[in-house]
Amino acid sequence: MHRTIPRRLAALGLAATVVVGLVACGDDDDENAAADDTPTGVEPLDTDAATDDDGSGGDGDGVAAEACDAYVDLSAALVGDPTRLTPAADALATNLPDDLAAAGATLLTSIGEGPEGVGGPDFAGAYTEIGGALYDRCEADEKLDVTGVDYGFEGLPDEIAAGRVALRFTNGTAGTEPHELVLFRRNEGTTERVDELLALPPEEAMEKMTMAGVVWVDEPGATSTLLADLAPGDYVAICMIPVGGGEEGDPHALHGMVAELTAA
Repeated sequence: MHRTIPRRLAALGLAATVVVGLVACGDDDDENAAADDTPTGVEPLDTDAATDDDGSGGDGDGVAAEACDAYVDLSAALVGDPTRLTPAADALATNLPDDLAAAGATLLTSIGEGPEGVGGPDFAGAYTEIGGALYDRCEADEKLDVTGVDYGFEGLPDEIAAGRVALRFTNGTAGTEPHELVLFRRNEGTTERVDELLALPPEEAMEKMTMAGVVWVDEPGATSTLLADLAPGDYVAICMIPVGGGEEGDPHALHGMVAELTAA
């Protein structure tokens, strides 16, 4: 079962954030490329990032540091400013090694198709392929292997290093449940317990938290990767997919698929 990005975010009351302006992403003029509405706690793309001495960047495994930065920016655009999707994907495709070039081209094509393309299986497959490779090849302040089980997160520590975080998420369901990890940063002054935040209407909850990233795995055993530059602060990881993987029903979060962590 393939749940599109807009549908996932709709469950959190965030669909408009991604859908509005996606069509405009085909216009990569300077104004759009310069947009800087990155979610709180996520650092913007640094197009001047340094590479390793061999020019490859990352850990010397043939991936330019610019590719790692661009994947971070693309991940942030999925939950923040959609006008950043095209410039981020373009920077990513430009700097990917030959073995990932086809996946980079697929990302650009999918984004050019608007919301249906970004929410479709071609985009998801290319994003997953690239993310899996970059998890191994990009440098990070913290690398995490997290498994989504029925119903909880395994391998997610209470405290992580602030900065660049590479999080590889595996679907460890005992059945056929899809899982996701939606990462929120608590806004300054937010003191409510997680259960209290979950009980709020979506628009009120989003005044208390800012989305910092999302990663999803529909099929049992599948993996996907989030790269994010996280500012110091308190974060909440939540799975909002309804039990059974449909569009209605209790979200996994209400069955315990919630975790809190601090980036320091």
